[in-house]
Amino acid sequence: MPIPRALEEASQSHTSVLRDDESLEFFATPGTTLKTIPKYQIYTLELLSFLMRGNASEGIKSAFVLRTIDPKYLELRRAIHVPLDEIRDLKPRLSWSPEKMVTPISAFIHENFAKNYYQWRLTKAILDRLEQSVKNTGAEFVIMILPNNLFPPVLRFHMGSGFHHRFETPDGSFTFAVDEPRHRLEDVAHRTGIRLFAPTSEFFRTL
Repeated sequence: MPIPRALEEASQSHTSVLRDDESLEFFATPGTTLKTIPKYQIYTLELLSFLMRGNASEGIKSAFVLRTIDPKYLELRRAIHVPLDEIRDLKPRLSWSPEKMVTPISAFIHENFAKNYYQWRLTKAILDRLEQSVKNTGAEFVIMILPNNLFPPVLRFHMGSGFHHRFETPDGSFTFAVDEPRHRLEDVAHRTGIRLFAPTSEFFRTL
């Protein structure tokens, strides 16, 4: 059965993974290592868009996915269906385990579990590569954190509020910290020398 055009288009996307020495490695279909990225593409969104449309058999999807993208990224598909309302409502014991998954909550987990720790290490490597590329053009690469709210209009979940909460899960527990992304990026900026603007606390005080 021929592969649909949507598969062919998505297969041109690039996947970045972290080597053991913390350096980046880029892949293109079918598992070809890239020395450079010819252009930036939002590969994750393209892949998710295709998978969510469901316009191909599971067999075709599986065959395509296994040969084009690192398995870690497939976990993003599961994140679509997690009950985030349990976090918003501060349910004492969650029915799922964010610390074991890749979800929108991952960036707000304070502890270093395998999944979220890898994500932050990968983020550092990507930002470091971007900073070097921008510097080579004679410009300066900076990071600015946009103050946002995970669950608007609940103010406790607005970045800059300092809110944190311990959740019990089927696999243990974790600490949700609304300002964790800022702290992690501050650490990245300190270690890489990248300038960081983080007006989250100042913005929250104006609310």
